[in-house]
Formats: sequence, structure tokens, C-alpha cells
Amino acid sequence: MQQGVIGPVNMIEATTDRHSALGAWQYSIPTDASPETMDWDQFLGDAPKHAFDPVRFFRWRNYQDYGTGMAGDLYVHLFSALHTVLDSHGPERIFATGGLRYWKDGRDVPDVQLSVLDYPETKAHAAFNMQLRCNFVDGSEGALSCASLAVKGRSTWAGTA
Repeated sequence: MQQGVIGPVNMIEATTDRHSALGAWQYSIPTDASPETMDWDQFLGDAPKHAFDPVRFFRWRNYQDYGTGMAGDLYVHLFSALHTVLDSHGPERIFATGGLRYWKDGRDVPDVQLSVLDYPETKAHAAFNMQLRCNFVDGSEGALSCASLAVKGRSTWAGTA
């Protein structure tokens, strides 16, 4: 992109979708999980106190008490590479929405999330927008995709997580 082959980027679309229990952070729980086999208080640290719960321990990504949900756990993989390629220092504004649409398992982080990021013009790049999506019931089995839309065309890549 730095060589200007496709011209200034004006929009980037990136997704990381999943449709499996493991992709949705439904990790297995060992049958011997108990207060005797794990240090629950150490795990909780400064987080809000809860009675021992192996689900919270082994599926911690599903809870705001311990993790950052899709934005901090998955989006970072999408935009950090793009920031490197574009020599960007990040957006000046982010709009996001989402919710629990499928996984009714007690989690409190969204299983679908959409975000739009506004990037200002810098010496390295023109102003552009980025659209991020993560959907745990998409059906793509861990697909990652990215498209950069620019004056001279479209550049895309796809893969699996």
C-alpha cells in the first residue's frame, strides 16, 4: 500500500467469524475441576468476587469481569496488522454495537459485534473508515477476511483462524 499501487485507501472491511462451540469460547471443562485442583482466589484477583465456578474459570473470555470480549480478544488481530501495513496510529472515533443473539449460556459479552472506526488523515495515509465484524454464529468456521477499498481498486485476503 505504501507504494501506492491501489491508490489511497478510503475504506477497509475486516471480519473474523466463527460457528463452532470452540470458536465461541465454549472450551471443555476438566471433570476434576474443583476448588481443590485450582486456585480460584488467585484467578479472581481484583475481579468481582463470585462463588467457585469452573465455567467462569475455563471460559473466562465470556465474561466482562475477566476479558475484553470480541473487541480486545479478536479485533486486535484484524486492526494491528492493518495499522502496521498503513503505518497508522489508530482511529480517532469508534462506533460499536452488538449483543447476545445466539449463545444463551450465561455469558455477558456479545456473540455478534459490529464496529465502525474513523481514521484521520496523517502523513502516512488519507482519512479512511474501517468496518469490523465478528459473528459467532456465522457459519464460516473461523474465517478471517479483509478488503481494502481504494481509488484504483480492491485488495482482498482471506484465511481461517
